[in-house]
Amino acid sequence: MRFLDNLGLRAKFLVNFLGSGGVLVLAILYCLWQIQGISQETRGITEGALPSIQAAADISQLRLRYRIRSLEYMLSTQTDEQAKMTKSMAELDASLGKAFKSYEPLIASDEERQVHQRAVQAAVEYRSAVEQAIALRAAGQEDAAQALRKGEWVKRANFLRDQTDALSKLNAANAQAAGERAQASASSSIRNGMLALLLGIVLALVLSLLMARRIAGRLSQTVVAAGRIAGGDLRGELPPGSRDEVGQLIKAMAEMQLALRETMLGTRRNADSLRQSSQDLNDSVQRMEHAVDLQSEAAAGIAANAEELTTSISHVADSTVEAAEQTFNSDQQARQGYDALQGLIGQIR
Repeated sequence: MRFLDNLGLRAKFLVNFLGSGGVLVLAILYCLWQIQGISQETRGITEGALPSIQAAADISQLRLRYRIRSLEYMLSTQTDEQAKMTKSMAELDASLGKAFKSYEPLIASDEERQVHQRAVQAAVEYRSAVEQAIALRAAGQEDAAQALRKGEWVKRANFLRDQTDALSKLNAANAQAAGERAQASASSSIRNGMLALLLGIVLALVLSLLMARRIAGRLSQTVVAAGRIAGGDLRGELPPGSRDEVGQLIKAMAEMQLALRETMLGTRRNADSLRQSSQDLNDSVQRMEHAVDLQSEAAAGIAANAEELTTSISHVADSTVEAAEQTFNSDQQARQGYDALQGLIGQIR
């Protein structure tokens, strides 16, 4: 079933549908063929046995009516009634002949043909005996006519009855045999049809299960591979690829696995680089802390010097103020001396 792996899911489902449906269609066709056999058996009964039974029944009925009519003729004393009965017997005899003629196409065996021929011959002989009795009676030989009726007439009538009864029994036996064959054929057809349908359903289920197992197996392998990848195993082998949707999924997973592997390698390299940078930064911070400590100590010395300088400046400022006062006083004294000197000069002039 390797070729199925290269088919898409739709194609797989179509193949499964055609395979399962084909099996079921074959089973249904076999059932129809079996039903056709039943139909043929039934057609044989309806077209052969039943018409034969009906024709034999018609022959027996016409034979019986002809016998009754002939007996009525022999017992009748009125001329007009005898004329009507003679006409009726002629019509019944003609109908009986047609019935025998219509039966010929329905004959299905040599035995049936022989019985039919004997019945036809018996009907001719019986009609001949009736006509002889009627002729004797018409000739005024009533006793001879009645003697013929009680002797040869009855013998030939009973022989005709036996032959028509044999024909009816033969048709009944043929109909019963045909019915038994039809029933056996129906039972066999139903049994074979049910077995064919059951076998078709089983085969369809087997095909569907094989197809589903094939697809589910590859999907299960893909799920296991995805679980390994999720667990961090980026070097595990994936199921073999194919050209269907599952194969495309496996291909995408392989590409994802490769991308994850490269990403993990890049992340590891970046982590190593970051760790080195962090170490360098830590060293720089330690150097900066040392420099800050040195700067703090220098700042403390500077602050002490600044304080001393401030104190010195305060003393200088104080001295400056005193000097300024002394200078101002000196300037006042100088101005006073200058004014005195100018007065003196003025006096001298």
